[in-house]
Amino acid sequence: MHVAAWIQSIGGVETLLGHHRRRDAAAGFTASQIALFDKTGIPGAPDYATQRFGGWHTPRGMRRAMRDAFVARPEAIVLYHNGWGLPWFADSDRSQRRIVCWWDSQTHWGPGLDAVKPWVDGVICMSDAAAADLAARWPDLPSERCGVMRVPIEIPVDLKAGRGPVVFGRD
Repeated sequence: MHVAAWIQSIGGVETLLGHHRRRDAAAGFTASQIALFDKTGIPGAPDYATQRFGGWHTPRGMRRAMRDAFVARPEAIVLYHNGWGLPWFADSDRSQRRIVCWWDSQTHWGPGLDAVKPWVDGVICMSDAAAADLAARWPDLPSERCGVMRVPIEIPVDLKAGRGPVVFGRD
């Protein structure tokens, strides 16, 4: 199970999880995805759910909603993208293993990564730089519990290359 803050609005996470939605079943995996903050669902994606959390949700309500989501999708491994929600939801995710997918260097996620360390069994880094930061930050993490995975880049077929005028402000 993948848990991410947003699945539909962030390019790298969206690309990677879209790749999983298309290919996991063919590889024999039963995978699902939970977005914490996406406002809309993905039509035709039964393996995807969004909690639609926002500023009006209380921590207790979010914990209850995630507990219910985890009960509906018992999984052996839970991947928390950038560790979002891990300290709040670890006691209810029913996982045998927890992995953090670390999308950036410690410049952006270092303190957050330290906050999730007690619950993490392994880390997947999206760059060699992030893996080097992790090795320096967590020297006690066995090297076999940290891997680097390249994000597959998918270019939309309707993408147009070219330059247009740059406009700042309004006339």
